[in-house]
Amino acid sequence: QLLDTAKKIWASVAEMYSQENNVSRIYEIFERMFNTKQEGKSLAEHYGVLKGMWEELLLYQPLSTDLEVQRHQREEFQVALLLSSLNSEYSVFKDQILASEKLPTAANAYS
Repeated sequence: QLLDTAKKIWASVAEMYSQENNVSRIYEIFERMFNTKQEGKSLAEHYGVLKGMWEELLLYQPLSTDLEVQRHQREEFQVALLLSSLNSEYSVFKDQILASEKLPTAANAYS
């Protein structure tokens, strides 16, 4: 679909980078961060890769002085860490959580 007006373009960008319903995307970023290793890259290259991921995460989780927002972001991190550490036998469980509209707390995901 051709985006023919500035309003449609901005609406599309807002939807793409909206914090709502981006559980899967946030999880993917966290998982990439957890699994990124320096390997054959120089320190500068490795740092650049990590910095890019940190900046991408800020699109979905901007810094906030609101304590409730910070609590929610911490919960997202904890759930992502839990899910990324699970054995493959829990892949259906992981997919169900990532497909949900509202991310559970880590304690609720565990139970």
